[in-house]
Amino acid sequence: MSMNLCKDFSVWHDQVIYNLLEPQIREIKNKAKKCYQLLA
Repeated sequence: MSMNLCKDFSVWHDQVIYNLLEPQIREIKNKAKKCYQLLA
């Protein structure tokens, strides 16, 4: 029982972290793309 709970929490935790970071990652990628376009 507790093992299952830990596994579920781990998955949920990863999802929360991903949801928090995803917009920042997208923003960084967009900035990087703009830099590459300026350099190109």
